[in-house]
Amino acid sequence: MADVELRSVILGASERDALVALLKKVDSSEFEKLFDELDAATVVADSDMPDDIVRMNSLVTYLDESSNSTSVVKLVYPGESDSRVQVVSVLAPIGAALIGLREGESISWPMPNGHAKTLRVLKVGTS
Repeated sequence: MADVELRSVILGASERDALVALLKKVDSSEFEKLFDELDAATVVADSDMPDDIVRMNSLVTYLDESSNSTSVVKLVYPGESDSRVQVVSVLAPIGAALIGLREGESISWPMPNGHAKTLRVLKVGTS
């Protein structure tokens, strides 16, 4: 029996719709795991989104448990930038892993090099 990773991926309804539309415009086979996460997410009304959930434009402090290093990034749509902070696209492996997670939750996510990184969300804020 495979290990089951329990976590509560939560997305606001309009954000989930925007992300699904984005994935339909790109080579979806490359982002199959992200699409699966979106499909399995708990979707709530935008106004009911808890403050401690990683969403688009969140400022996220996370721990890479593989290297024991902490990073702060802003989660953005592809092509967006912010000169004030480091940004990561939701289509990048780190961004795809973080979307919808709650503070304190962790996830093991495959990287392009074939290895997985385990990321733990330490803090979610706004930029």
